[in-house]
Amino acid sequence: ERVGAIWSLTAMLPILAALHLLAALLVLGVESGAKGQPAFPRLEGPDSGFRTLRRLRYLQGLGLLVALTAAAEGTLDYVFKARVGTSSGEDLLRLFAAFYTVTALLGILVQVTALRPLFGRLGIARSAALLPAGVFAGAGASILLPGLAPVLLARGTEIFLRNSLFRAAYELLFTPIAPRERRATKVLLDVGAARVGDVVAGGVVQLTLSVAGSAAGGILLGATMLLSAVALLVARQLHRGYTTMLAGSLKRQPDDLPTEERKGAAAFLQTAGAFDLTELRVNLADEKLAGQRESPA
Repeated sequence: ERVGAIWSLTAMLPILAALHLLAALLVLGVESGAKGQPAFPRLEGPDSGFRTLRRLRYLQGLGLLVALTAAAEGTLDYVFKARVGTSSGEDLLRLFAAFYTVTALLGILVQVTALRPLFGRLGIARSAALLPAGVFAGAGASILLPGLAPVLLARGTEIFLRNSLFRAAYELLFTPIAPRERRATKVLLDVGAARVGDVVAGGVVQLTLSVAGSAAGGILLGATMLLSAVALLVARQLHRGYTTMLAGSLKRQPDDLPTEERKGAAAFLQTAGAFDLTELRVNLADEKLAGQRESPA
């Protein structure tokens, strides 16, 4: 923001170059800090990830959620930047600097103060659903209310919800997936599904501009609402799938099920997983007893 106020827009380029060089050096430090740690098993080919995705509907739902939220982000971001694009370069630099600083600070505040209570009250998938819900509400308000402020608020809501609640909940949604399957598919979902969403957003924007012209803004906001509504439906299904997958994972590894003495882990699974561990313990005990009765003496 200070660069935009004091110098020209191009003065930001060498600063960006220096920041990226510093980031590269820090990434090299991550590798040196990992020496002496046990290495992960070698990843299989990408076809193994696609096979796993075809087999597990839960992972397909995760990928669809990522793609839909990325597409909604892309259409909303175009409307936002189109409405602020009439300002000069230096003014835009100052506006974007203040905008992204505020949204980043809000994201940190939510992470520090609200993540655990929200996960405990809503569960993980429902917490992730707050992103498309917030985008849906923001895009709707931008259609009803003219001017830059509603779109600015909608885009800011999307950014801080994505960088705080959604990212944290998304990572936890991989909890019930076996490590081998997670390693095979996570890059496909993290990167591939998001890029599919970007392609969809670009296609929707291009098609809308070619057909609607100056009226494209309202149509794109409507498309953002539609994409967010579908993402909400997918998140609802993920909530059911998450509890089913996690219960199945714990049944396969009953020794890892938190005991009553490990109240911290048990309480977290009960709230974040939204199912009763007490009932699961009883079911496991009944299955074990039935197996002992059927086994020969």
